[in-house]
Amino acid sequence: MKQEKEKIEFRYYELPKDLPILALLGEEWELPYGTDLVHFHNHLEIGYCYYGEGVMCYGEMRTAYDKGTLTVIPKNYPHRTDGGQKDIQKWEYLFIDAEELLRRMRSFRIRP
Repeated sequence: MKQEKEKIEFRYYELPKDLPILALLGEEWELPYGTDLVHFHNHLEIGYCYYGEGVMCYGEMRTAYDKGTLTVIPKNYPHRTDGGQKDIQKWEYLFIDAEELLRRMRSFRIRP
């Protein structure tokens, strides 16, 4: 019997030209999590759970999350959020071009 390959979705986020960070905030991110495919992004993802609970899936590894969880997921790393499709949850996200941010910070100076 053939084993079906798992589909993995690429989610591309275009960052603003003047800042290597994109913030996904607000009511748009209050929804039932768990219906999405395993996916990956073209930038580092930092997520914060305001409320809800479930399991983050990173390949074969599964880690429980709830209110106050902070996730840091490298670019191109397959993952998914499984909230069990029960209740509405709220997450907010930052997508960061880490290389560009660090490059810009090297030339940043704080002056008294």
